[in-house]
Amino acid sequence: MLILALIIMVIPAEAQQNPKNFVKEYGLPDRSNPFAITTDNSGNIWVALRNRSSIAKLDPKTGALQEFKIPSSSSILQIWSMAIDSHGNLWFGDATNNRIRKFEPSNFRFSEYVIPTANTEPWGIAIDTNGDIWFAGFNSGKLGRLEVSKAREGTLNGFIEYKTPTNISRPSYLLFDNNETLWMMESGPARLAKFDMIAEKFTEIPLPRTGNASTNPIGIAIDTQNMIWYTQFRTSNIGRFDPRTNSVEQFPTGLITGASYGIVSDKQGNIWTSQQRVDRIVKISTKNLSISEFRIPTNGSFTENLAVDPAGNVWFVETAGNKIGMIEASTQIPIKTSLPTTKFTVSRNGMVSILVSLENSEAGDFFPHLRSSMSVTGNVVNSSFSVSPDLIQMNSPGSAKVTITFTGKNIEPGNYKMVAGFTDKGLNYYQGQFFDLTVEDDSGQSILVIIVIVLMAILSLVVIARVLPRKEKQ
Repeated sequence: MLILALIIMVIPAEAQQNPKNFVKEYGLPDRSNPFAITTDNSGNIWVALRNRSSIAKLDPKTGALQEFKIPSSSSILQIWSMAIDSHGNLWFGDATNNRIRKFEPSNFRFSEYVIPTANTEPWGIAIDTNGDIWFAGFNSGKLGRLEVSKAREGTLNGFIEYKTPTNISRPSYLLFDNNETLWMMESGPARLAKFDMIAEKFTEIPLPRTGNASTNPIGIAIDTQNMIWYTQFRTSNIGRFDPRTNSVEQFPTGLITGASYGIVSDKQGNIWTSQQRVDRIVKISTKNLSISEFRIPTNGSFTENLAVDPAGNVWFVETAGNKIGMIEASTQIPIKTSLPTTKFTVSRNGMVSILVSLENSEAGDFFPHLRSSMSVTGNVVNSSFSVSPDLIQMNSPGSAKVTITFTGKNIEPGNYKMVAGFTDKGLNYYQGQFFDLTVEDDSGQSILVIIVIVLMAILSLVVIARVLPRKEKQ
């Protein structure tokens, strides 16, 4: 079926100079509700426009937008994810019509393939080295595979589906690691699923809760060290799973509590994620475990999914803002946070002082800040902290130091990821350094102290009992 392109010329909106010139924005049709996004080898940006039942291609060089109407009777199509195969074809799931669809840019042709299980709701989509299409069935609790060589347009041919061991697993997004192992997030029970493609079996890894709260993991990415990173939609933390040790760490985001959704890794292994409730893009450097946050100029943008182009630039959809945003790979925040050490230890009711250094390349007012993986909001719990000084005012580039004093108030023993950093006065950007805080269980010491006090009291009573009769005889 040949679909002719509707070409719309779009002039890129100039990036705002105040706040900082970090994000460039490109306009999309009004109320188009963009969601899924990906890039091709030529650097073109592809995005799904849900409210227009179409996909669009943005040429960043010219700002021109081509829109392609999907052949469907539905006025709104739920498209959660897209991927480009080795031939340049675009694959995506159509959750509204229970289809896997393909678009061939070379001849503007759409194809559709019917998923066997009704109401599957295909979310994440990934392509293996053989060119087969894998997808997560959010509503079916299945991992799906479309063998392209056996697929027949408009039929069920070529599909294989694998049921997850856990019922109501709600699989969301998936990917292949460097060893062609498939990993998938199970949002319902908060589990990470590893699928053995030869044995066709799942291994499910329970992910930690934050306090007693459900984390609701959604997005998934992999860095250059084969570490699995995932977003936690209901918390302010980002999770990292190490396949070598089967261990999980949770990293707090730095400035404001926001629902993280999409997540990607760039060529350097940096992790990028969106915070849809607070209009921010977060970057975590995996080399030195630092964090940067960039404010999106459009308020209420409701940013969700991200993609990285061949040049390393990060692209993201502004679903409510009806825009595509971009941060160039070379973008740097004008401040840097550093610590003399990244490991601290404190007792449950103890105190520790943390010296934090700031280097800035421009004048301004900067506020120090502390966040923690202790809670879903990123706030410290069963503890408090004070900062001295609580404001850094600099009239020129330079450096400064602050001391953060952390005091425990019967903290639960364990290991926590913390982040200390600075934000500018307008909350346009943030930069921080992660560190480990080990809270030791000092209850044994407390019991020992109590025992010593009791023994001393008993000894004192014994002494008094012996001395008083002697005085009475005198």
